[in-house]
Amino acid sequence: MAETTSINSAKSALSHPSILVIDDNPDMLMLNQLILEMDGFVVRTAANGPAALAFLAGPLQPDLILLDMCMEGMSGPEFLVALEQEHPKTFAAVPVVYLSAMQQVPAGKHSGFLRKGLDNCQFVEAIHRFIAAGPRHCDGDTAGNGGSRTGICRDS
Repeated sequence: MAETTSINSAKSALSHPSILVIDDNPDMLMLNQLILEMDGFVVRTAANGPAALAFLAGPLQPDLILLDMCMEGMSGPEFLVALEQEHPKTFAAVPVVYLSAMQQVPAGKHSGFLRKGLDNCQFVEAIHRFIAAGPRHCDGDTAGNGGSRTGICRDS
């Protein structure tokens, strides 16, 4: 019998949820990786959109994509368009969450956003909530609810 690797079997090989962090700022990339790994997440990183798309072409798929909104070369929104076109199954199955310093982010095909500057506990708790909520798409501007620094979108 030929050995095959599916998204589910690759995930089950990992004992903790996995996250792909995409950020062109090496300090933010390292900081987010450290915080998430300290909470037990398996973290993969990419310094730009094309590197992330190359990773997603492989057998391991993350449980969540944490995406910097403003990057050189390929912005977060441009990455989402490419993800939907090049990896539609991943796009449909994996929540994509913007990480932004902005108060709100424009409508788009992301699952929500986190504002930069959350304390570590709030950040990790929000990541757990996004993974539990699954992929959703924002159809309007998303702003944190009630002064919150996170925005979670409704089901698509």
